[in-house]
Amino acid sequence: MGYTHYFQLHQTPTDEQWYVFTNDIDALLLANDVPLDNKSTPNCVFLNGVGDDSHETFVIDRNSTRWDFCKTARKPYDKIVTAILIAARYDFGDNFSLSSDGNWEDWQAGCNLVKHTLGYYAEESEVFGNTDHKY
Repeated sequence: MGYTHYFQLHQTPTDEQWYVFTNDIDALLLANDVPLDNKSTPNCVFLNGVGDDSHETFVIDRNSTRWDFCKTARKPYDKIVTAILIAARYDFGDNFSLSSDGNWEDWQAGCNLVKHTLGYYAEESEVFGNTDHKY
């Protein structure tokens, strides 16, 4: 199994929701200090670590409502992955389900990036408030 994050958009986000989310991602990427291979497009988040610090590519596609996952193996890019997942939970609410093999302590680098960049503190109960994935 390994260290894996599981997530799902339950319906396609509105233009406004996606706009807010991508603005949050842009801010997080600017504040991020971890080298990334970022091949994101306007409708798809698509990134990984670099070299030995890469593992599985992290993807959130605006037009996909399938259950998905990403194994980061706790490599440095996990910080931006968890930060983006936190932003997705806040921006999409219960329309976005999220769970992880990691514990809350594993998420603290991402939480700190969100706090210092977006200005809000991620609460465990809110981030993992919807773990109801539709397979």
